[in-house]
Amino acid sequence: MLWLLAAAVCWTRVASAQIPSAVSNDSPVTISADAVFYADNTEFFSEFRTGESTFGTWMRLNTDIKVSDRATLRFGAYALMRDGCESFGRDNSPDSPCSHEVARPVASLILGTEHHRFILGNLETGTQPEGIGPDRMTPHGLLPPLAVEQLWFDHGYEVGAQWIENTNRWKHDMWFDYRRVVSDQYREFFNSGFVGHVQQSPTSLVAFPYQFQVVHHGGQQFHTGTVSDSFGGGPGVMIRHEFPVIGKTSLETYALFSFDRPDRENEALNVKGHAFFYRLAAEKNDWRAHVIGWQGEDFKHEDGDTNYLSYIPDLQENYQGHRDYYELGLTRVVHAAKTIDFEISGRGHYTQDRWGYSYRLVGIAHVGIWRGSFK
Repeated sequence: MLWLLAAAVCWTRVASAQIPSAVSNDSPVTISADAVFYADNTEFFSEFRTGESTFGTWMRLNTDIKVSDRATLRFGAYALMRDGCESFGRDNSPDSPCSHEVARPVASLILGTEHHRFILGNLETGTQPEGIGPDRMTPHGLLPPLAVEQLWFDHGYEVGAQWIENTNRWKHDMWFDYRRVVSDQYREFFNSGFVGHVQQSPTSLVAFPYQFQVVHHGGQQFHTGTVSDSFGGGPGVMIRHEFPVIGKTSLETYALFSFDRPDRENEALNVKGHAFFYRLAAEKNDWRAHVIGWQGEDFKHEDGDTNYLSYIPDLQENYQGHRDYYELGLTRVVHAAKTIDFEISGRGHYTQDRWGYSYRLVGIAHVGIWRGSFK
């Protein structure tokens, strides 16, 4: 959270002279809608992750009021619906898929420009994936060992603070997502982190990505449950080139570390781990093929895909030994309309010595409804 304070001070100083005392008569207003429709099925047969079928829809209505060149107010509404849930938003059991169903307001203050901006309120995440392919459809473009892909469907609604840089040389996303306030029943719950990469130019052969995330349960007002932290991340190198036959090709490698502390009062439970992640991908004519490899030792992260982690969920115990995971996937994107993309993907998963498979259908829509100004 501290790293966001510097960004907030910077952007409030820049924008303070730009914001008028009231919305002017010529302030542009844009009303738009984002929607995601998904049908995801996984058939996993290892001890690390259970297969499941997930069908649902989430949608967000946005009203953007551009108060000045460097300040925008955003208001709207968000709803997430899971197919098969009988009572919308009424199942609060943490272990139930229906507990993710929500209907909430949207409110954000956005300071800055498209290249540099600071957001307070609802974060900019979930509306568009980082790129083609299910392995890239994660919150903030995190690697799957740091954020399981299912979170992109279940946690499209994030609130807190965010700093985004988007220039030719530097792409950066830093956020604080406050998931749950502390109460006499639950600990405070939030995740925070930063992802990005630096490059000489968008067409450079080499780029240097980085990722880091922490998940925290705590709070000082009440003392129900344990105080825990789960850290993970590391630097990487990306090599990319466009070949005549196979198209845009990239090779990413990351050296990742993790530190999982499930109970601050019991240091014997702490687990430190490290891993090597690589991903080779080729993309052409709306097709993408990818291969992922993973070699890990004691790597454990609360938000991560357990196919990668040294943790057995059913037994609620750590896995002692070397972890291997490999993935092969093929994705096709159909542009059904100018503002609607339909993605079809299938994957094979090799977890330790067990095979599994998955397939997914995702429709992503961003539709402009009205644009005008105050009269």
